[in-house]
Amino acid sequence: MKILLLGLLCLNIQACTQVKSNQKEEALLPKNQELTQQIILVETEGWNNFKASMTLLEKHENGWIEAGRFKAVIGKKGFGIGKGKTRQFDHNYIQKVEGDGKSPAGIFSLGQLMGYAPETDEKVHWDYRTLTKNDLGIDDPASLFYNQVIDTTEVKATDFKSFETMRRKDNQYKWLYEINHNRENIPGMGSLIFLHIWKNEKTGTAGCTAISEENFKILRHWLDQKKNPVIIQGPKELKAHLLQDFIN
Repeated sequence: MKILLLGLLCLNIQACTQVKSNQKEEALLPKNQELTQQIILVETEGWNNFKASMTLLEKHENGWIEAGRFKAVIGKKGFGIGKGKTRQFDHNYIQKVEGDGKSPAGIFSLGQLMGYAPETDEKVHWDYRTLTKNDLGIDDPASLFYNQVIDTTEVKATDFKSFETMRRKDNQYKWLYEINHNRENIPGMGSLIFLHIWKNEKTGTAGCTAISEENFKILRHWLDQKKNPVIIQGPKELKAHLLQDFIN
């Protein structure tokens, strides 16, 4: 692993459960910046690029250590400003909205780990939910279940016309983490944003962040819920702005 001394790193940074919490992500930033010991950094060359790099950073006594780096893909239309722990921006950037094919840029906590397996292995330190054929992700802004993953056997009445089957026929949702964008579930601001397994490195997503299955295994064994990790993502021009509350 490569030790990134604090000063050196600063030079390099120029430029979902059935009922989700309504707690505002923005209010969590001042507290979590001190508690965060792991950062997933996702960056692209520009706003409209879907090819990205992912760097895993872990906090130690002497600074931040690079624990891994690999290729990633984001939304096929690039980035739009998301609603998470995001700091205020000086410019009027394009905002992430429902169905725009963009991934949310900003600072986000991670929600549940979900997957097809009945249980995780002992190297995984995260709350886990097994996905079944009854689990649906709701992306209908008019629904009371908007931006939530629900078990239809536990819902008495359904009000949604648009949804995503979580137990897919491919392996893209074999493992996934919720990226906590729009936790207030504001209609139209974007829904069902996950960190999952990619189709391939040449294909962008509908708005999620994705990596290879091999690298997802590395990530899954590295992430520790007790270390209060965040995912920070955006084009390189926002890198210093997004990292400044964690690395200064």
